[in-house]
Amino acid sequence: SNEVANGGAGRVISVLANAFVKKGYGVSIYSYHKSSETYPLDKLVKQYFLRVKYKSKLLNKVDRIRQLRKEFKKNFGATIISFEYFVNMQTIIAGFGLKNRTIISERNDPAQQDSRKLIKHLRNILYGLADVLVCQTPEAKAYFPESVQKKAVVIPNPIKEGLPKPFNGKRKKIIV
Repeated sequence: SNEVANGGAGRVISVLANAFVKKGYGVSIYSYHKSSETYPLDKLVKQYFLRVKYKSKLLNKVDRIRQLRKEFKKNFGATIISFEYFVNMQTIIAGFGLKNRTIISERNDPAQQDSRKLIKHLRNILYGLADVLVCQTPEAKAYFPESVQKKAVVIPNPIKEGLPKPFNGKRKKIIV
């Protein structure tokens, strides 16, 4: 079966991947982990898992960057869309100097992501190198320095088809 990991980012990735495939784009998803809970993907979406092989977290991060760069080079000129804070930073490093367009997506409150000043400073520098930063809210966009904000757009989460109609009757004050 063709599926992507569950969670907020996984849902958005599956919606985008399926929509892009329906429009005729070739779509590949590169993941770091397999998940037991997943969202369905169109059979035309290719999925790859980047395996880690070191006991050291630092060596695994460097190896992931190497693996991503190798894939970006194979897909010369492709648009790379990245989700999640540290993955975004690794993606930007992996694509540095290549001809791929990079769109990064900040899915959480950036002010809550990491309390280490050095990491926040590095993130702001790296985010400034991306072609586009997608934020979910104007407040998330406003958190970043002007050098990053000028590359940022606000796009709320997509809404899944088939949601129930809003309830318009009299409501009971019960919490379930």
